[in-house]
Amino acid sequence: MKFLMHHDLRHHLYLRVLLIVYFVSLLFFLALNIELELFRFGLTPSALKGNLLGNEELYIRAKDLTTLVTEIHISLFVYPLALLTTLSTLVHLKVSDTLKVAATIASTVFIFMDVVGVLLVRFVSPHAAWIKLIGFWGFEVSMILMVLMVLIYLLGKPQGHPPRHG
Repeated sequence: MKFLMHHDLRHHLYLRVLLIVYFVSLLFFLALNIELELFRFGLTPSALKGNLLGNEELYIRAKDLTTLVTEIHISLFVYPLALLTTLSTLVHLKVSDTLKVAATIASTVFIFMDVVGVLLVRFVSPHAAWIKLIGFWGFEVSMILMVLMVLIYLLGKPQGHPPRHG
């Protein structure tokens, strides 16, 4: 972890390449996640309500708790892990600590809204569809922006002198 002593990840070629590949893959994942969300739940309040609460005219049954947990549990693992990796790299950028804290809090709240929103729509009120949709789009947009910031940083020229290896 010598890069932590120097505070510029860009001086370490292997780590830099590894992170660039990871974040490009994460962008691809986020793009595919939009398609998956469209398929699983829908991207509008009416589609979301129809998929979760069922639709007698289209012979779609309401989703039960087991089905919902099966569909959302991966988000509880993948989203925070992707967020942790992104924020761990974002720490090295020369942006204000206020922005870093705001990004951390906002993204975490968006993940919570996205996951809990599904359960609220199904078991509390169809109007909670907005909570779920704001959570999903908020997470997607905030993650894409943070990943782009990190990629710009990683692709930039290193500052200072590379660390000496003893």
